[in-house]
Amino acid sequence: MSEGSNTNGENQTVKENQTTLDAEKLAATNARLLKESQEWKEKFKQSLKEKEDLEAQKLAETGDKDAIIVAERKAKEKALEELNKTKKKVISQALKDKVAKYAGEVYSIDDIVNRPQIKEYFREGIDEEALDFSDDVAKKFVEAVKKDAPYLWKQGGSVGANTSRPGVTNNAGKVDTSKMTASELKEYIKNTFK
Repeated sequence: MSEGSNTNGENQTVKENQTTLDAEKLAATNARLLKESQEWKEKFKQSLKEKEDLEAQKLAETGDKDAIIVAERKAKEKALEELNKTKKKVISQALKDKVAKYAGEVYSIDDIVNRPQIKEYFREGIDEEALDFSDDVAKKFVEAVKKDAPYLWKQGGSVGANTSRPGVTNNAGKVDTSKMTASELKEYIKNTFK
């Protein structure tokens, strides 16, 4: 009987090793494909830039002022469009970061940021120059969403699940600081002695 259980253990180890190897191969393939994709994107952008430069050069040689003006307007519109896309991405990420700072443990920060009331809160709370949001507005927004949709936040775990942080016991608020990291200890001291 010990031979059978030993064989099962060996089979399990072989399966685990194979799974690890498969995961490593997939990670390597993913990294290679990502690198190739970035290289092709860069080549495509470069070829577009060369095409635009050639077209501009041809227009300059012909001396057609109207065509040059039209081409410059198109280039300006394209640059403004790219700037707006980049600005939207930066603002969106800044918004997520600011809300995440005050949201605590949530299932998905996107679910909170995509709430309809976000526009009324952050319409006034953005610093256009720094592309950042007001801390007070972020706190108020998170509190309002928490009130309206508490199911977006992680609650206590299931029975028997360990949901406590390392170093913190659930014994009537007693805290064992000996197992806390330096950052957890600083946070604990800051919160305890307000």
